[in-house]
Order: sequence, then structure tokens, then C-alpha cells
Amino acid sequence: MTSVIRSGATGIGGALGHAIPSLLPSPSTSVILGGVCARFTLMLPWAEVVRLLGGRAGVHGKPSWNVAPTHQVAIIEGGGSDRHLVSARWGLRVPWTTKPMINARSETAAQKPTFRKALEERRCLIPTTGFYEWRSEGGRKRPYLFRRQDGAPFAFAGIVDFDKTEGEVAAACAILTTSASAFMRQFHERMPVILDESAWDFWLDRSLTDAAAVTHLLRPAPDDVLVAIPVSPRVNNPRNDDPSCVEPEGEGIRPNVR
Repeated sequence: MTSVIRSGATGIGGALGHAIPSLLPSPSTSVILGGVCARFTLMLPWAEVVRLLGGRAGVHGKPSWNVAPTHQVAIIEGGGSDRHLVSARWGLRVPWTTKPMINARSETAAQKPTFRKALEERRCLIPTTGFYEWRSEGGRKRPYLFRRQDGAPFAFAGIVDFDKTEGEVAAACAILTTSASAFMRQFHERMPVILDESAWDFWLDRSLTDAAAVTHLLRPAPDDVLVAIPVSPRVNNPRNDDPSCVEPEGEGIRPNVR
């Protein structure tokens, strides 16, 4: 069960100064597409991310409205007073494919040689302000931006590994995914793991080297956390990276949570 909302002054529509018309189609006319969390946003300077999420900045970066695979992204490592922000390429290199592995299934990561060591010893937070999913509606793929209902930044559960390219060692990361919440299943059968702030230090604790100690955190976000907003098809092209990518093209929807 979903309800339609209009972005106000505190939402994306309000932030961009746009009214959102009533254009949302019926879910019965839509078809879920493949892929999960292959684009996201971090619409804040990295220094602001550090201020909001805590820790210290080891590097600095610009806001992005269209983060795509292989882009350099902000990640947070270290728990407690050691929490710090660094840069990593989004997508792990693996020997059996030329495509970067941008996601890892949380249910099987501990059993996969590609991800097991990172899940045990190199967990990270990947800060974000929202992520995109596409749904086929009326014969076209329509992008939706999923953000927190309160507009606050949040963090994906991530893992980090290192690879050597032309003699240089570079950090790379992947986002852990889980089964979709009831609300998210309208758009996809999977969703990124969104960690509650209360779990951040536990997730980042490097002394916890048994994957079983952290897997209870890898669950779908509650339905009352996210809102889905249809946005401009400009986001379809990863070369487009500006505020127009998140320009609303219809009413936002969120679940009815009783």
C-alpha cells in the first residue's frame, strides 16, 4: 500500500524550487527492471559529509548527483575516534569478468572468496543522499530517486578491497545488498543495505573479524525510511552530473505505514 506525497520546502522539490505535478502512474502498469543500486548521489561536499556523519577527512571531493560504477567515491572507515573519510573506486575487480563488481549479496558474501575477507576485515560505510532505480512504465524506463523521508544523508554497508594497477595499489569498494522491503519490491527485488546510525561503530569495528557477528545488520530498511521520487531521464547518462538529474518529474510516493 503506498501513498502519494508532494515535495515541500524541506524535500527535493522544495530544495530545487520546483512544484511536482501529479504524474505518477499506477503500479499495475509498471514492470520491474534488472540491476540494483547502480547509481547513487552524494549531493554534499565531502567536508560536509564528515561534519554530519562524524570523523575526519583524509581527502576532499565535490558533490555528485550521478555517481556511477568506477567513479571515485567517499567511504568511511574506522570506528569511534578513528572514524575517517577516504576515497575508493566504486567496483571491485575480479578475474572472471571485466565488469567491476559494484554490489555484493549480503546473504552469500561470507561464503564467496571474492568478498569473504573484506566482509571480515575491511568493512566501510558509503555515505549517500539517495540512490536510483528504474522501472518500466508505459513503455519507457523511468528513473526514481530513493532518499530518506527526512532528507538526511545516510550510509550504505560497504566492503573495501585493494588491487594493483600499473604498479599502484588502489582501494575499491562494493555496496552490500539484501532482499527488498515490501515498499521497495514495487521497483526491485533487491535493495542496498542501509545501516542505521546506531550500528555504524559496530559495523566499522575492525576487532570483529567473524562475519557472523555483523550479518544481523544486513537487513532491509524499514518501510518508513525512504521515499521514491520520479526524476529527470538525464540521470540515465552517467556523463550528466548536475542538479538537473534529481529534478522531480512527478509526485513522490512512500508507503502507508500504520
